[in-house]
Amino acid sequence: MWLHHADLKNVVATCLSIPVYGDPFYILTRKLKRLKHRLREWNRVVFGNTFTNVDSAEERVLVCENTFEGSRLDSDREALQRAMADHLKCLAIVEDYWQQKSGVKWMQDGDKSTSSSILGSRNGGGKKPLLDNDILMATPTMQEVHDVFSMDKHSMACSDGFNGVFYQSFWDIVGVEVFNAVRYFMDGASLPHGITSTVLTLLPKCEGLKTWKQFRPIS
Repeated sequence: MWLHHADLKNVVATCLSIPVYGDPFYILTRKLKRLKHRLREWNRVVFGNTFTNVDSAEERVLVCENTFEGSRLDSDREALQRAMADHLKCLAIVEDYWQQKSGVKWMQDGDKSTSSSILGSRNGGGKKPLLDNDILMATPTMQEVHDVFSMDKHSMACSDGFNGVFYQSFWDIVGVEVFNAVRYFMDGASLPHGITSTVLTLLPKCEGLKTWKQFRPIS
């Protein structure tokens, strides 16, 4: 929902420009963790409580409707239109919020979540495919890493909460750090727990739950 605000890119760039020292994995995870806290603070200042804003906007629409019904003045009609526009904007922000929280892939043009990958790009173009081991061991290029993030924009990349739309929108800022971490891994480094971790959610399969088998885990 933050993407609607004009100042967001500057907030991201300023936060990620602060130096961090260590291996590429540490640098990337530390910068993203710091950015996450910074965005929380920025959200409270700029957006406030999202759901309270919706309720307030709805109340303003009702007040303006009643005023216009009684007066039929052009000025009151314009005030009503502005209130309705603000209400729609607040609803759009809430929709984005739940869309990101649920991890649901809302698609309009077909399945985009696996539209490209490093393996796919290296086997395309009508050229003779490399052996699987050669593909896996070859050091990826910056463009190949970038292409992986053409995933569905609401796919959750990690438990840190940054999904596809974040990397697509700010690749020019965060791309180098991501690329360095990928190369570090391809050179033989082990993935730290902070990158490989995920969040499990238990979905009930039926009513009257009594055993763990009646839940379906998703990540």
